[in-house]
Formats: sequence, structure tokens, C-alpha cells
Amino acid sequence: MIDIEEVEAELGHIAGVVQDALTRIVGSDPTADGEQNLHARSELGNVEVMSWAQAFGNTSGPWGGVGGQAVTGFRITAVLVGYTLACYAGVRHFRDYDVRTGAGQLVYTQHRLP
Repeated sequence: MIDIEEVEAELGHIAGVVQDALTRIVGSDPTADGEQNLHARSELGNVEVMSWAQAFGNTSGPWGGVGGQAVTGFRITAVLVGYTLACYAGVRHFRDYDVRTGAGQLVYTQHRLP
């Protein structure tokens, strides 16, 4: 059975991540009014969003470093604008990848952070 509240919560999470990624990649708030945002608005039609669960061998997730010795799952959301793939673990920005590179292609095609 589908939990509507859970779906709405996940969509809200993704909407926030997409908004942050667009602002960071395009360089301005794409929802704001003004002539300087024409380029940002034109990019909105070319946005691809992917989301998947990924397990990491520690509690630090993709950031590595000192963390508990426990397998921990994170929701990874990736937002593609042009050649830039902005990756988030939860709602926290992790890293940007260029999909023309090996690492960027790995994330984009296999839905897995390296």
C-alpha cells in the first residue's frame, strides 16, 4: 500500500534539492522574476532528476572520514543540468560531476556514487 504522506515528504525533499541544484549550477534563482534569469528559466526544460538508495560501509556516507563501523543507507538524489550532475546525500550537497568524464558517466549510467 502506498503511504501518501511518505510520497509527499519525498517529493518535497526532491523539490528542495532541485531548487538548490538549479540555483548553484545556473548561478541564480530560476524562480525569481527578472531579465537576468532568462537563461535560468530556459534550463528548466532540460533538467533530469534521478534518485536511488545507496549503502556505505560507515556512518559518514559518501564523505568518508571517521564514522561508525556500520553499513548505513543514504538517499542519493542527482540533478542533471547540461553536463553538470549535482549529487546530494539526503538534502546535503555532496559533489558535482561532469557527465563527460569517467566518474560522471559512472554516476549517471549506473546510479552509484564512486
